Amino acid sequence: MNINQSAVNSIIKTIKIMIENQFKSASFDITRRGQIAKVLGNHKYSVSIKGTEYSVPCAINLTFTKGDSVYVLFPQGNAVDAHITGKVG
Repeated sequence: MNINQSAVNSIIKTIKIMIENQFKSASFDITRRGQIAKVLGNHKYSVSIKGTEYSVPCAINLTFTKGDSVYVLFPQGNAVDAHITGKVG
């Protein structure tokens, strides 16, 4: 690899890091797929998403069982206000 290609690769790597950092602090809604880990009652569920469990209410009139795949919405990326918005499939 020549010096020009090395410089270009370094710039691209830096730009990717900057973009990832901006996404982490951005204030927009994020939807993730998760799996019901526990039924907590009162339309609340423990949902596992990428190895982390969240206690979230269901915003729709559906009932889930352990193992169901669901969509969880994080308004403006905020886990405190997260809620289930639907069932996958």
